[in-house]
Amino acid sequence: KQREGKQKQEEKELEQLGVTGPFIIAVGSIEIRKNHETLYQAYLRLLEQEEEALPQLIFVGYPGWKTEELIQTICKDERIWDKILIRTPTDEQLDILYRNCLFTVLASQYEGWSLTLPESLNYGKFCIASKVEPLIEIGKDFIDYVHPWDVAGWAEKMLFYSTHLEELKKKEKRIAKEWHAITWEECANQVADYLTDIMEERDGSKR
Repeated sequence: KQREGKQKQEEKELEQLGVTGPFIIAVGSIEIRKNHETLYQAYLRLLEQEEEALPQLIFVGYPGWKTEELIQTICKDERIWDKILIRTPTDEQLDILYRNCLFTVLASQYEGWSLTLPESLNYGKFCIASKVEPLIEIGKDFIDYVHPWDVAGWAEKMLFYSTHLEELKKKEKRIAKEWHAITWEECANQVADYLTDIMEERDGSKR
């Protein structure tokens, strides 16, 4: 009964967020470098292909600098009303979104040390990420990659993993079995090693 009660509460929270069925989330502040524009264009491409069974796409995060025009465009686009949502959830709602989404997408043009990709994997969730070095270093072969500007590629991958749920489950099982969550200490050590390498290269070039 307790589990049923929790499930009903989660369903209620999702309903309040506008979720009406299967959904994908893109977590992170809505800013230019996060490249939400490409995800938006990829979703429109799928709609043009008359892919009716598309999951909802939820942009999860705070609106950032110089994104007012994109947000207004999305909000005014009747083709994606109730299909692409922009939400700034509470921590509890974010937890619910992670645990109930199909998978996550991270289309950043560039990243430092990403927090959202490890977060997705910590939840056991598969991710489609930009093919940039920092994300490849984190995600390795647990996830799939697309060039940040490849609208057709993003559309293709999003559709594939939305419609091939058995393949998605295989990915999730491997993540659950083999993914090692990186601790803050390990993260600090990796940064320290990186800085040490830079210093050594600089000192070597001066000789």
